[in-house]
Amino acid sequence: MDIENSSNGYCNLIFIGKQGSGKTLLINKIFKKKDTLWVNNGVDILVSDNYHNVKTNIKEINSISDKELSYLKTHLEVRTIFILISSQFENESLDYEKSTINSINTEFPSSIILVYVNGEIDENLQSVFLKLHKNIRDVFFISDLNTDELLNFSDILNNIIINFCTNRLRSVKKEISNSIKFKDKYLDIGNSYLTSLYEVPELFSCYHLETLIISNEWGEFINNRWRKGRSENIRRNYNIDSSHINFYTNSKYSNINSNNCIGFIPEEIKNLTNLRNLVMGGDWHTDKKKWLRGRIINN
Repeated sequence: MDIENSSNGYCNLIFIGKQGSGKTLLINKIFKKKDTLWVNNGVDILVSDNYHNVKTNIKEINSISDKELSYLKTHLEVRTIFILISSQFENESLDYEKSTINSINTEFPSSIILVYVNGEIDENLQSVFLKLHKNIRDVFFISDLNTDELLNFSDILNNIIINFCTNRLRSVKKEISNSIKFKDKYLDIGNSYLTSLYEVPELFSCYHLETLIISNEWGEFINNRWRKGRSENIRRNYNIDSSHINFYTNSKYSNINSNNCIGFIPEEIKNLTNLRNLVMGGDWHTDKKKWLRGRIINN
C-alpha cells in the first residue's frame, strides 16, 4: 500500500513481554469493550479519526521467536508496532529487554518500538532505552492503570498508529520540505499531530533554521507579564472513534486533536547548528481546562 498517499492503512500491534508481565491486563484496559475481556489473540480493531482509518491486528507474545510472528515475517509491507512491557523492579540488568529489542531490529527493521514501564518516571532508565536503538520511538512510565496516565498513553498510541500507517502527516512534511527548499529561518510545526520528531526526519536537514516552534502553546514574557503564545498552524481536529476501542472511561470519543505530544528530544536536533530559539514543551496552563502537559523528561 502507498502509505504516503493513502488515508487508510494496516498495522500489526504486538504486545511483547515476559509471562506475567501484565500484557493481557494492559490490553484489556486499553482496548476492551464494555463487559468484554481479551480472549482472542490476533483480533482486528479499527483505529480511526473518522478520516484516516487503520485496520489494526493485535497480538500478545512472550518472545520474538513466537510462532505467531512467522506470518508477519513474510509480509513486512504491513507496518508493525511493538509495545515492549518492562518491569523495572524485576529487570535491573534489562537483559530480556535488550535481547528483545535487538531481535526486533533484526527481524523487523522497519518497525517501531514503544517501551512500557510499570513504574514511576525514571530519567536514567529512559535514557538507557532510548540509546539502545533509534527504532525505540518512546518510553512510557505508568504506575497506575486506573488513572489518566493510561488514557494519555492510549491517546498517544492511537495517534502513533495513524501517523505511522496513513498520510496524516503529509501537510507538516510539505511545510518542512518547503523550508528546506526556500531556506526559511523560521519554522512553526506546532499543532501537527506529532508524537515524535522521528515522524518527520526531514526536520533534521533544516540546517538553516534559527527559530523552530514545536509546541502548540507556550508562555512569552512581554511587557513584564506572561502571555500565551500559540502555534499559527490550523489543522483539522479529528475524533478518534472509540466505538471499536473502548477505553476504561465510558466516553465514546477520546480527547484527540491536532496537538503535538512529544516525549523526548532526539540527538539529531544538534544537526540544526544555526538554531537559536527552540520552543518545545507543554501547553499554556489555565485552571479552567484540562491541559496538555509537556512529556519531555530529558534535556
